[in-house]
Amino acid sequence: MIALSACDRILIENVTLSNSPMFHIAISGHSQDVTVRGLTIRANPSTDPIHPGHNTDACDVSGRNVLIENCDVSVGDDNFTCGGGTSDVLITNCTYGYGHGVSIGSGTAGGVSNITVINCTFNNTESGIRIKSDRDRGGYVHNLSYLNLGMTNVGCPILIYGEYMATNREYRLLNNLTPAIAAGYPRAAIGPRTPVYADITFSNITATAQSGRRAGLIWGLPEMAVTNVLLERVNITADKPFGIYDAQGVRLVDTKIITPGGVNPISSTNAQITITPP
Repeated sequence: MIALSACDRILIENVTLSNSPMFHIAISGHSQDVTVRGLTIRANPSTDPIHPGHNTDACDVSGRNVLIENCDVSVGDDNFTCGGGTSDVLITNCTYGYGHGVSIGSGTAGGVSNITVINCTFNNTESGIRIKSDRDRGGYVHNLSYLNLGMTNVGCPILIYGEYMATNREYRLLNNLTPAIAAGYPRAAIGPRTPVYADITFSNITATAQSGRRAGLIWGLPEMAVTNVLLERVNITADKPFGIYDAQGVRLVDTKIITPGGVNPISSTNAQITITPP
């Protein structure tokens, strides 16, 4: 609906966008100094039984120095996403309804860095925070901060993985991923587009997952683990565990994963995890 490329000093403010045939806002081509403020964006969810939304991303911005604030979004695909060549992004005081979450990827070649998402709410969202890529689409994704977030009835509150294109039935597969399945994922040679995820902080987050869904998933590649992830004061209630596979330096500080009796809160393989109680 709005497509801009290689532009500087962009302001999109106080407008309502609805039912775009594809993305509502797409800003690309190494644009910089972008502000998206006070928008209402609406499209049918992808789960609508009659008219599902498809590729109706709300706001796709790739560039530098980006501010997204005070937006109210409910769509059929990513609520926000950015690709490679993106840095210095602040997303604040936004309300997210239906959609696939605040995302990075799937194409991250060129790298993504210095992203902060703070003081946002998520209700009925398919994912809360979602970082996705694959072996031939990846780059260095690092210095990410997710702070002061509330999530209610979301499909997967925290989702980080490097197997996006290889898991096209992704939500069904990822929700039922086990340590054995993750351990059997084939190794590949490291290349220039291997996804690299590092230095990610989640702090002061409260979330409830949808019925039958998992608390979260951090799933690196066997040849390239996710590294240095901090969950501090994170409280998630879910029917299935938080999976941590092929990840190193994951720290849970004053964090609670609450699952039904008899269900382990953490599921892991090839992972280095440190748990520090209150």
